[in-house]
Amino acid sequence: MNLLSILLGYIVIVSQQFTLNIPYVDSIVAGYSIRYLLFYLFIVASLAAWIWSILKRGKISLRDLSLCLFIIVPFSVGLIYSWPLKIVVTESVLFVMPIAVYAWSRTTRLSSAVTMDLFLWTNIIGGILSVLVALSIINAGIWAAPENLVRTAGAVNSTLSIGGFCASIILLFVLPGNKSRKRWIFEITALVCSLLSLVLSQSRTRIVLMAGLVFVAILFNIFNRRSKYGTIRMIFLIILFIISVEMIFPTLLGKLVQQLQARFSNLQDANVTYRQLEGSEQLESFYAHPLMGMGWGSLSQYSDMYVHNIYTALLMQCGLFCTAIYLVWLLSYIRKSFESLRKNYCQPDQLIALFFMILLIILGITNAGMVQSGGYFMMLYVFLTEKSHSTERPQNQIKAR
Repeated sequence: MNLLSILLGYIVIVSQQFTLNIPYVDSIVAGYSIRYLLFYLFIVASLAAWIWSILKRGKISLRDLSLCLFIIVPFSVGLIYSWPLKIVVTESVLFVMPIAVYAWSRTTRLSSAVTMDLFLWTNIIGGILSVLVALSIINAGIWAAPENLVRTAGAVNSTLSIGGFCASIILLFVLPGNKSRKRWIFEITALVCSLLSLVLSQSRTRIVLMAGLVFVAILFNIFNRRSKYGTIRMIFLIILFIISVEMIFPTLLGKLVQQLQARFSNLQDANVTYRQLEGSEQLESFYAHPLMGMGWGSLSQYSDMYVHNIYTALLMQCGLFCTAIYLVWLLSYIRKSFESLRKNYCQPDQLIALFFMILLIILGITNAGMVQSGGYFMMLYVFLTEKSHSTERPQNQIKAR
């Protein structure tokens, strides 16, 4: 059962990184695609196993108790506001899925090393698919003018790519350590594919974060003698990468630069103004119900609304009480990462976990990356890293019964 649970979890997380149609995974059963049936099964199974382990142990940490409240309270509030039960359940998945990933990491024997390898492999696949979609070799159903590259953000999750870029930069140029040539080639390939997927996604927020990560890596290398040659190798690789792409795809870089320039030259396009309107409407609903929010299901009052800013969505659906629970839970991993780094000087997994959480929290302002698709792999790695480097404090334990 443990092996089956691990397999199911990884299938769900990997399948969520790509919106490309996969014939078997996207075939319809009982009105739902198999992809989403597996998604819901994973959530129910993970949470059930987690709750059972708490009851079996007879003790529950304050963190776990608060997460149970986070699930129960907005669900109950949504029913009180008479949102349809199906919609309440569907909308709860948005913020409950990361908790299910956390629960899965606590009840299943998972390896952070294996998870990172699978994460990097998924980035390699994503980079290859991004190139094929951008050049219209694969039809992803995304429209683009004949002279333009297809913007691949609709086919490969760009949150996945910024995570892969972050992990690869740290593994290769910040804390490289001793590794075999085979491992070095694998991580270089993952970095290149993450970079390709990022720039072809044309996601402005992620491209800015990518530049920020490079800047931080350079600063680290300047002040850290252990990574003395990291910046030189990184610059050399970038130059080699640009020359190689130009030689293989002579028109690719020119088109990409033009399209990126067009996107960055207009920071008040329909995409941005829609997100601003969405956030303001969610805040208006929050102001009317500040303490407990309007519960899961409240997004349904805006027929075309999609969650881009997770914080305004949290406030509207969960109010101040449950929003505080969720944010304290997330921020606790940043605190624990700093604690681990102080105790164990610059371990790659701890540094990656810290940067993953910072990236996801920043992305939450303009995108649902923390609670959808690309964020799941990153959060799983954070949970596993924290699990392997810390233990529950006895004073934080209370009786479950």
